[in-house]
Amino acid sequence: MLAAVLVAGCFEEAVTPIDDESSGTAGTTSGPSGSITATGPEPTSTMGTTDDPTAGPTTQSTLDGTSTESTGDPLPIACGDGLAAPGELCFEDTTVVMANDATYSARIGDVSGPSSGDLVHLIPDQVVVRVGDGAGNFGPAVFDASVVSQRMELADLDDDGELDLLVGRTAGALDLLLGSGAGSFAMASTVTVGAEPRALAIGDVDGDGSLDAVVGTIDASVHVTLGDGMGGLMALPPFGSLGPVTSLALADLDGDGVLDLALAVDGGARQGVDLRRGLGNGTFGPQEPSIARLPGTRAVAAGDLDGDGSIDLAYVSAASDALGVLWGNERGNPTSETTIGTGSTPSTLVAADFDNDGRPELAVGHADDTTLRVFVIEPERTITEGLSLTLAAPITALAAGDVNDDGVPDLAATSTSAEIVTVVLSTP
Repeated sequence: MLAAVLVAGCFEEAVTPIDDESSGTAGTTSGPSGSITATGPEPTSTMGTTDDPTAGPTTQSTLDGTSTESTGDPLPIACGDGLAAPGELCFEDTTVVMANDATYSARIGDVSGPSSGDLVHLIPDQVVVRVGDGAGNFGPAVFDASVVSQRMELADLDDDGELDLLVGRTAGALDLLLGSGAGSFAMASTVTVGAEPRALAIGDVDGDGSLDAVVGTIDASVHVTLGDGMGGLMALPPFGSLGPVTSLALADLDGDGVLDLALAVDGGARQGVDLRRGLGNGTFGPQEPSIARLPGTRAVAAGDLDGDGSIDLAYVSAASDALGVLWGNERGNPTSETTIGTGSTPSTLVAADFDNDGRPELAVGHADDTTLRVFVIEPERTITEGLSLTLAAPITALAAGDVNDDGVPDLAATSTSAEIVTVVLSTP
């Protein structure tokens, strides 16, 4: 019965923007439907049905982010009741943000205060900050920093409790901009990395308690940059990859307490996903080809997808129009793989727990398909398409974060061609 419950979902009609950024006001609207990706016509959904629409006994989450202990009774699968029942995929209230310029990566995070649900995104020469109200609405665009970049991440790099911004500049540098906590950023440090950084992952790779960054580039090199916890960066000598790096994921694959590196490689001598074991001092061992061999690998994500305690790896292949999952084991050496078809040219992938069942689901966006898809993985390792939403344009980049403070991740999708960011809100 769990399989049927997992593919339940809710959605409503998408909203069209009413404002234009050129007027100096926010180009957003919010209404009784929601999803985080490019603006779109009325979304469609593929959903499963069940004769018994209830989830198993669990701790229930409420819309204000608090939890109460379960009585042991199943929670109902009912979108909009404020209870995030396990297996409940609910997305409503779409907010469309007009950028009036090509939009690259976007991130959701509280950069202007607690529970603000802000949106930060890149246009060709600028970082744009839009302050959220915690309910999925955003204020006017603030053009905060002048950078030429297509890749960024939000994280607390100086250990002050505020989110900072790491930006991989196209010219070949990694910039760290420290967050003020009031919606602005100030340049703190910069280090040289390879040309056209395509991939960026953040984690503590040297075990000192402060976050570091790993950058992959189009010239098939990987650069590790160590953070000192005070806003400083130190670049280690780069190492080569067996092909251009399109995406990176940091995770403890073999359970030794040290972060390992998964690389999506597309071109040169390699196609697919490769591994490098972390050595605990910020360096990594030799590149190990995995069983993932699909060409055109565009994105990789890590998480315990089947709930067995080992980290699995997911990736998308633009050449094969497929999603692949490498099932992990205690040695961190996947020996089996499951694949499922997607829309045309999947190019971006996010792993997050969208249905409150304690395991990540996989959200996939496509470069040549306007459908946002969420794939659900069950403990027996079956993969199903749990939800699909039709957007107005193909998706350039995809991010997850809690915009409306309900404890369930929302999604933000950018579209370079349509010059928009669409935010799709979860509404349990």
